[in-house]
Amino acid sequence: MVAGPTQTFYALMAAADKPNALARVMEMKGRDRTRPLLLMLDRTERALCYARELPESVNELLHRFWPGPLTILMRAHNGLDPVLVGTTGAVGLRVEGLPMVRTLVRALDRGVTGTSANPSGQPPASTAMEAAAYFGDQLDLIIDGGPCPGGRPTTVIDASLGPARLVRDGVLSVEQLLNAAAGVDQHGLARPLDRPVHPPKPRLDELPPQRRPEQQAVLMPPVVAEHHPVDVVTEHVLDDRQIELDQGIEQLV
Repeated sequence: MVAGPTQTFYALMAAADKPNALARVMEMKGRDRTRPLLLMLDRTERALCYARELPESVNELLHRFWPGPLTILMRAHNGLDPVLVGTTGAVGLRVEGLPMVRTLVRALDRGVTGTSANPSGQPPASTAMEAAAYFGDQLDLIIDGGPCPGGRPTTVIDASLGPARLVRDGVLSVEQLLNAAAGVDQHGLARPLDRPVHPPKPRLDELPPQRRPEQQAVLMPPVVAEHHPVDVVTEHVLDDRQIELDQGIEQLV
């Protein structure tokens, strides 16, 4: 089980085709089985490994916001693990905005889960130490990419049953979605929305360059609590062209 950064919060990452690992994610979070796990991808084409089709109603959204903070529910292929598929037969997919995650998915050649690294009902972890404090030795590895921006979660829309409708308000606003796609159900997007309770944290572009997770990451063993000393295993500068995450990949495959 691996915890690592995304463009919003730290996530629990398990390979999409590993039932035992997926079950561990659900158990660690204490997550209701009626709430499926989303998958992070490296490119739009990989969505067809998990979804029956790319809905025409979201073509403009895919073009505009992938890679980015937009998760889309699509009709799932038969045979996907039940923890990935909702009661309507939909799977949640996102081409992750953080280059490090896309590189990891590309190296694995499969999607990985992107559920936030926190027990259900607790605030999401935005640093490696917060993830470690939550899960300790339940984690096999932590990819420390520095602090994530935090704030609002990714936006979620449902395109599995017709016109796309807003499921969760997030980083992308209703106005941004409506401006990008004529095929989105405006009535669904315009309905009242619950706002996140967690205070906003610094945006990625507001962090010092050396602490931005797409630029630097440290692989470290899990620790039990935030005050526990951390032994760094290896450190690399990460981008779309250069990555050496062998330890993380071995834990996921």
